[in-house]
Amino acid sequence: MKNLHAVYLFVNDVKKSSSWYSKVLNIPLTIDEDKFSLIKIGSCELCFHPADDKSPVSTGGSVAYWYVENLTEAVDLFVNHGASLYRGPIEIPESDEGICQIKDPFGNVIGLQGKYNKTSYKHDN
Repeated sequence: MKNLHAVYLFVNDVKKSSSWYSKVLNIPLTIDEDKFSLIKIGSCELCFHPADDKSPVSTGGSVAYWYVENLTEAVDLFVNHGASLYRGPIEIPESDEGICQIKDPFGNVIGLQGKYNKTSYKHDN
């Protein structure tokens, strides 16, 4: 294996979910269709696919973590657009970073990791 290529979010409404992420991240959709959408983030693709019996909308299972410059600012950005803090943040021992999980308005969870100052953090979960 070389690197992570794509992360799929299984959603009830591809258009609504992908449009929300495009707005929050300020990144245009590379593919924008009713049954599949895609945002290119660096060398990785964030893909939106209709949920079904084999891949339902879920907060469980694998969670992809995205590196951000400032964890507090990233959480603020997502929460201000209707997401909620799902888990954390927790400090990463022996570093100035933290990690957390964000639950989007559509029921999916993504992870964030980045510089973290616990004393300036204002969200509770």
